Amino acid sequence: MMNKDDLLLMVMAAGEGAPLTPVQLQKSLFLISENLKGTIESTYSFMPYHYGPFDAEVYSDADSLEAEGFLYSARSPRGTWVDRAITPKGLLRAEELRKEVPEPIQQYVGDVVKWTQSLSFSSLVKAIYDQYPSYRKNSVFQG
Repeated sequence: MMNKDDLLLMVMAAGEGAPLTPVQLQKSLFLISENLKGTIESTYSFMPYHYGPFDAEVYSDADSLEAEGFLYSARSPRGTWVDRAITPKGLLRAEELRKEVPEPIQQYVGDVVKWTQSLSFSSLVKAIYDQYPSYRKNSVFQG
């Protein structure tokens, strides 16, 4: 079983070097947590928020991993949010973790991250709402 920090690192590594936006990170972790319950040691507690499933702990965990040198952050091109990316040290740790994780889980994590990266912000939020309508409850999203 993997813990939240391990899962977060595996998600970031699945981005294959590309930074993840906050919505990509939140929605990837949400889908993995929802669909791999019982496989990962502890999951995030997502709640309906402005743009769907959200857990502030994702950001505090990412900040901790950044402080340890596993991740780095950069302002988005518009400067309105912080993208996250994995460092070489983080990739090494993620590679160690992969050895402990069954192939189907690795594949699912990779597929989810690639899917979230393939969609625009609006398309990603809408797709999550379509699949999980209860998370639209506190939404400010009009798309």
